[in-house]
Amino acid sequence: MIQYHPTVADMTFPELDAYKHVISKEDRKELGIAIGLFASGVGAGSYVYLRRILERLNYQAKTTAGEKYQIYEVCGCL
Repeated sequence: MIQYHPTVADMTFPELDAYKHVISKEDRKELGIAIGLFASGVGAGSYVYLRRILERLNYQAKTTAGEKYQIYEVCGCL
């Protein structure tokens, strides 16, 4: 008797829709690629994509925080 088990990718892909309001389409696509690579046993490749996503999110947060700081600096709110 052959049993079929759902892969990590099969179980995780539907959950990606929860992040569509938080991350960009490009990041969501690369997250899907990372999950697919992990499910295929290519763990190092998945880390490359995850690192790219995290670097972009970090840069966006840094840029947003920098803009807010400049606004407070101009209005003398600090």
